[in-house]
Amino acid sequence: MSKRIRIIMAVALTGLILLLFSTRIVLLATGHYLEKKEIDTAIISPDVLFNFDQFGSTGGLLKTYYIRGWALNTGYESDTEKNISIIFKADTFGYEIKPSKVVRRDVAVYYSELNLKPEGLGFEDTFSAIAFKDGTYEMFVKVWETGQEASITTTNRHFIKEGSSFKEIFEDDDKALIDEYFDVKNFAVGD
Repeated sequence: MSKRIRIIMAVALTGLILLLFSTRIVLLATGHYLEKKEIDTAIISPDVLFNFDQFGSTGGLLKTYYIRGWALNTGYESDTEKNISIIFKADTFGYEIKPSKVVRRDVAVYYSELNLKPEGLGFEDTFSAIAFKDGTYEMFVKVWETGQEASITTTNRHFIKEGSSFKEIFEDDDKALIDEYFDVKNFAVGD
């Protein structure tokens, strides 16, 4: 086999591999890759409070979504490091998004009786819907203090991923309505 044919075969094989794994490669390169894993959401904590200030599609080829809000556990100690993650859970697996921490003085003031520092009460991030496998997902909020056990609560929000579409499922008069666009209004739990 000549050297030229070997080079052509190597280039063709490399192209085929890149084509087969292009989505994963792009997700890894952009920081949007999500690992599919088992996540236990069986124990729901009534002590977790949260709010989504913004949740919407930013569009683009990666089908990215922006999420911003706050979350806390009413049992937090005042001077510990706080952590928040957002979980999208299917029946047998889930994805955990670990957003950037944001200082939320407004939340610390509103819940002043908890004597919490504002650092780590807020979160913001983007995620890519193409990182999700097709299926139906329930959204959860997970909070914890570094070195402590996590608390999880449901947001009572459900999403469906089909092909390149990622939609929230709304219940209205006992029938599911699907809204493709995230013109989502603010909502809070625990207020």
